[in-house]
Amino acid sequence: LEFITQDMDTSPEGKMFFAIRGAVGQYEREKIKERTMRGLREKVRQGKVLGGSCAPFGYRYNKDRATLEEDPETAKTLRLIFHIFVNDNLSLQGLVSRLTHLQIRTAKSGLQWRASTLSTMLRNETYAGRLHQFRRYRVEPKSKVRSFTRDKKTSTVLRPKEEWITVRVAPLLSMELFEATQRKLRRNA
Repeated sequence: LEFITQDMDTSPEGKMFFAIRGAVGQYEREKIKERTMRGLREKVRQGKVLGGSCAPFGYRYNKDRATLEEDPETAKTLRLIFHIFVNDNLSLQGLVSRLTHLQIRTAKSGLQWRASTLSTMLRNETYAGRLHQFRRYRVEPKSKVRSFTRDKKTSTVLRPKEEWITVRVAPLLSMELFEATQRKLRRNA
C-alpha cells in the first residue's frame, strides 16, 4: 500500500489507526448500502418503478414519473403475439416460425425470435398489470468465474415470493387473455 497524501506511520499506534480507519470506512459503506436500499424500497412502495432502462417489451419508461407506460408500436406487436399463441394451436417453436414468417421484428429490430425469449415474455405478469420488484438479489456464483469487476456478487438468486414488492402498472392485456396463455403454457409443458 502506498500513501500519496500522507506518510504511513509504521509504529504500533500508526498501524492501529490505519486498522480503525479501515473498519470505520467499511462500517460507513454498509450504512450507505442500507440507507440506499431503504430508499429504493420506499420508492417502490409509493408505486414507482425501478430499473426503467430495461422496460419490458411493449412498455417504455417515463423518467419524470418513474413509471412504465404503453409503447403503442411494440404493445400492438405484444398483443398479436399473445393472441396468436392462445388462438392458434402452436408450440413456442411454432410461434417463432409464425413470427418469422410474418416478419415481426424483435425488440432489438431483428427478425430472429427465440423460443426462450417468447417463453419469458408469455409468463411475464407485468403485461397483466403486476410488476414484481425486488425479485432477485446478488450473490457470488457457485462456480469460480473469472471476474474483472470489484464486486464478486455477479450471479442472482430468486427471493422468496413474500419479499417481492408488487407495483401496479398499466396492463397491456386483459386478465382473461393472460390466464389463457398461462393455461396453454402449462398444457404444452
